[in-house]
Amino acid sequence: MTNFFEKCWIRMLLVLVVVGGLVGQARAAETPPQGVDDPLANDPVEKAIRKAVQYLYSQEKNDNWEVSPTRQGMENADPNGLQWGGVTSMAVYGLLAAGEDSQKAKVAAALRFLDKADVIGTYAMGMKLQSWNYVVRPTAAQKQVIKKDA
Repeated sequence: MTNFFEKCWIRMLLVLVVVGGLVGQARAAETPPQGVDDPLANDPVEKAIRKAVQYLYSQEKNDNWEVSPTRQGMENADPNGLQWGGVTSMAVYGLLAAGEDSQKAKVAAALRFLDKADVIGTYAMGMKLQSWNYVVRPTAAQKQVIKKDA
């Protein structure tokens, strides 16, 4: 297993487990009204989700999480090759599953990056498509991307 896989893919998958797998339980309550303390502030699961969200944002470069700006080769399991776009897809999916708004500037920029990205790998595409479940009102351009990808 390459150093990249050990440091990036495994870490992102673990973050997704925390963020995506537990978010349903932790997000049972909506954002409290102004002036009311957040009832989930001391919940260990909510703390882990918030920490994971902060980590994902800290790893973002411009509008994506990719190591290389374009696909470099066609190796099957390579996130710089056939699975290029998958790291950003996982990060966006994790953020959206954690309750981040798809209209938030950084998330919207990452979604625009994915709209234009030439994602072709099965796993990378699967992760990209998962993100669309959290976009409440896709634009006409986004609908075209969804159609193309599907």
